[in-house]
Amino acid sequence: METPGLWLLVALVALLAGSVTGWLAQVTNNSGGSAVFGLLQFIISNLVGYTLLVMALHAVNGRPVSLPDFRNELNPIATYFAGTILYSVGVFFSLIFLIVPGIMFAVAYYFYGLIIVDTGADPVAALKDARQLSKGKRWPLFGAGVLAFLITILGLIACGIGLLFTIPVNSIAAAHIYKQLRVQPIAA
Repeated sequence: METPGLWLLVALVALLAGSVTGWLAQVTNNSGGSAVFGLLQFIISNLVGYTLLVMALHAVNGRPVSLPDFRNELNPIATYFAGTILYSVGVFFSLIFLIVPGIMFAVAYYFYGLIIVDTGADPVAALKDARQLSKGKRWPLFGAGVLAFLITILGLIACGIGLLFTIPVNSIAAAHIYKQLRVQPIAA
């Protein structure tokens, strides 16, 4: 990573914003504020998620890693938010039936965000493309997801400080796998 400070900053914002808004949602649970802080947590986590995907794609494409220009990317961000809502609803309803279908749904459609950021596809097209992209490769992708989960657990074990490193590593790994699935060149 040529800009470790930027990666650490974004990971720190993700951790702090998620923790603070989650805590505020818990504290205000009985007063109705939990819905407001829950929505705020959703918005912040999606902005950070979008930022991480943009940075990861820049890294694997060999471009300078930088923050997205949010003023010029309102439409892609709104598309990403819509895609996240559709993906989350799909995972939720798949999990209602059984754990395994929910996990397989999550794996099959996982790359929707990278597709939106990379190609500018609309949310439904990105989900369809993600399903097609993962077709025939879902077990290896599931294994990669388990590995990313274990790396995240290691980051948590290190008093949470390790997440400052595992968040960027997992983001870049996801972008790397995405480019491999697309059979596109990856910058060294």
